[in-house]
Amino acid sequence: MYTNNKNSNSSRSWKRLAGFVLPAILLFTSLATVSCRSLVPQELTTNEKLWNAQSLKDYDFTLERQAFAPEDWRGPVNIQVRNGEAVAVAYVSTGAAVTEGKFDNANTIEKLFTMLEDAYAGNNEFQHRADRIDVTYNSQMGYPEDLYIDVSQKIADEEQGYSVNNFVARSASGTAVLQDRIVATALSQQGPQDPVEMEAFLDDLLQREMEEQHIAGAAVAIVKDGGLFFAKGYGYANLEKSIP
Repeated sequence: MYTNNKNSNSSRSWKRLAGFVLPAILLFTSLATVSCRSLVPQELTTNEKLWNAQSLKDYDFTLERQAFAPEDWRGPVNIQVRNGEAVAVAYVSTGAAVTEGKFDNANTIEKLFTMLEDAYAGNNEFQHRADRIDVTYNSQMGYPEDLYIDVSQKIADEEQGYSVNNFVARSASGTAVLQDRIVATALSQQGPQDPVEMEAFLDDLLQREMEEQHIAGAAVAIVKDGGLFFAKGYGYANLEKSIP
């Protein structure tokens, strides 16, 4: 009888201990999750939601890395993304394809957001929260235009930064979304009958679409009955130098 009581008391003790330890583990896990999320600033969360709201899976952009690395690791490179995956990465200077996955960690906008989240939380390639993180987001679409990450201000030459330029949203076929919308709008109504009507139609449409799609410049040429019906440029050929 004594042995049975001892075993019974031991069993109850283990149950009480388990009843304390299990909730404690769950509470710690929950706190750790909340802590990691709280490290990510609201500005990042807001802009990532804005980017996701675009539902863009097909787009092109130019990426340049700022880091203490050989030139072929810095770029700039032109990147084509289709269905959310980078399908082509080539150097701007030569047009040659990038090899060895030199830009695999940053070849989509989604990966840039993930990099920032990891830098804030100290996850994956970042062993702890970065000492300094500077980001500029696109005001219309939310993607990071410029980002700078200094993991440790006590260590030299480990900083990294990225710049995103020449962003163009595209349809699944690879054509610019702006081009598709112009065609769709023109087909949905009686088309302009002369160059003056065409100019008025395009001036209004292109101004709105270029602002929404963050397109710096566009050129339109329309051929009718074998001849040039209308041609005009919009925006800038070189945004940095304000060249039309």
